Amino acid sequence: KRGQEVVRKQATFVALENMLKTQQEDIASRDAVIAGLTSNLQQLESQLDKKVMEVQATTASRDATVRDQASVQEQLAEQVAEQQRIVDAKDARVAELVCDAELLELKCKEQEELVAIRDCTIAELTCSRQSLEQQLEAQRVSNSGDQGQIADLRSAREQLEGLVKEKEAMVASLE
Repeated sequence: KRGQEVVRKQATFVALENMLKTQQEDIASRDAVIAGLTSNLQQLESQLDKKVMEVQATTASRDATVRDQASVQEQLAEQVAEQQRIVDAKDARVAELVCDAELLELKCKEQEELVAIRDCTIAELTCSRQSLEQQLEAQRVSNSGDQGQIADLRSAREQLEGLVKEKEAMVASLE
């Protein structure tokens, strides 16, 4: 019985030894997998660090670009505001000039009306003068021998000349 027990124990021992070897091989295989995974993890961490640094650099570059663009936009806004002030000033000046032009048009119309009145007055005076000269000539012919009538005609002529001078003065004042 003892021999059988020893054989059984040896068989158990061999079985345990084989199990131990198998487990050691499994552990060695798992250690190799763990080492590979650790190496892969380190590579991934290194790649991640590089990507993070690239993203940070890109972000910093974009931030700088955004700041530059904000500065340019601010300058452009100031230029637009200045241009708007210039346009507003020019609009105000144009409005003044339009008002001045309208006033000048009114003055021109007034002057045209005064010229028309003057021209009419001159025409009336010319007609009156011609009529009076014709009357004077007719009176001279019909009254050539009458000195009294001649004196009257001279007086009428002087009155006419006074009237003409008076009308001319009136025309001059209209101008």
